[in-house]
Amino acid sequence: MANIYVRSTDGNDADDGSTWALAKATLVGALAIATNADTIWVSDAHAETQTGSMTLTCPTSAGLKILCGDDAAEPPTALATTATVTTTTSGSMTVNGFAYIYGITFSCGTAANSTNLAIATGASLNHGFVLENCGLFILSTSSSFIRFGIGGGGATGHASVHLRNPIFKTAHGSNAIQLRAAKVTIDGASMDAASVALSFMFTWLSGTNALPTGPVIVEASDFSGGASALIALVNVAVNNPVELVLRNCKLHASTTVTTGTNPGPGGPVVILENCDSGDTNYKYTKVDWSGTVSVESTIIRTSGASDGTTGVSIKMVSSANASLVHPLKGPEIASKWNDTTGSAKTATVEMVNDGSTLTNAEAWIEVMHLGTSGFPLGVIDLDDKVASVIATPANQTTSSVAWTTTGLTSPVKQKMESTFTPQEKGVYYVKPCLGKASTTLYYCPLIDETGP
Repeated sequence: MANIYVRSTDGNDADDGSTWALAKATLVGALAIATNADTIWVSDAHAETQTGSMTLTCPTSAGLKILCGDDAAEPPTALATTATVTTTTSGSMTVNGFAYIYGITFSCGTAANSTNLAIATGASLNHGFVLENCGLFILSTSSSFIRFGIGGGGATGHASVHLRNPIFKTAHGSNAIQLRAAKVTIDGASMDAASVALSFMFTWLSGTNALPTGPVIVEASDFSGGASALIALVNVAVNNPVELVLRNCKLHASTTVTTGTNPGPGGPVVILENCDSGDTNYKYTKVDWSGTVSVESTIIRTSGASDGTTGVSIKMVSSANASLVHPLKGPEIASKWNDTTGSAKTATVEMVNDGSTLTNAEAWIEVMHLGTSGFPLGVIDLDDKVASVIATPANQTTSSVAWTTTGLTSPVKQKMESTFTPQEKGVYYVKPCLGKASTTLYYCPLIDETGP
């Protein structure tokens, strides 16, 4: 376990890096001798620049720490966030291997040169990175395909990348975060104030080399900054079966959720939980091939679901692709704790739409309950759905509950119901489904329950 020191102001890669006086001049030089048990201390005054491309190769197993620190002490007693590692002209930057990195800004590209900043993209390698309080800057003004590439280790590799409090900076609207074959977590992200407007913030690698991307979770991040708004948050027009979840994030007022046409039922799914440009803290949006689901606060059931102040419903807008076998699905509704077993219960979800009487092949609920005695084995009850793809559908039951239907010309109120018998105590889950193409439906995410 050794400390390796790096300082551009007086370092020399010919030295051994064992002290500040014998510091390496570059991070590349330090990594050439580092093992996974070492700590690389990068001076808070470090400003490393290389013309052309740079590859930072970290060890192939976890443990290495690369820390920006105050070089007044040896080793530093305080962390810092002022070190920079930069490539100029058409110099792309690639970071591979395993490391925890703190407080370094990685910047690549100048003028109208094509560059990329790639983390954990080495083919057929394993990668594991945590970057905390780091800057990720692409400064090229080229209109070429320029990306922050995350993941993509190839068919025999895997990658995990966690970005804590990253600052992104962009210089052209074609820049974006390209998510590749990796498990990715981003939290506390923000945009540098000088960043330009982007056509979209997130996209995925597509084509013959597009390996499936792992779960992508983005939390507590502020995408409202920059010189002007994002045009769209996510580009969905790629062949990658990934789910991207953004939770508790701030958006720019002009940002749309997606751009592009989703290629199929195995295409991307984008979910926004409590993300907004203002002070609304109950929003939910899901976009996939079958349509869009969002929270509605105008067309709502009287005395229905509420955040405690504002009444809400769930709005489902199916695409032309929705069908009985590929329905648009709303978020699951969890019941209260059920303490009764062996007796039938009925769960009811109220709905309304404009002008259409819907059948049980067009809108229904699926209920998963603990229906097996002696085991926590779920049973999915489909009695509210048409019996099969060749069965004759029946109209869902007409309802008389009160709704505020502002904007609807001919409101049609119905209810979706399922009767089931729990055999174990616990919660059950209700999932509303819309299988009619090009249809708008509103439902109340408050379960009406009858039975013991």
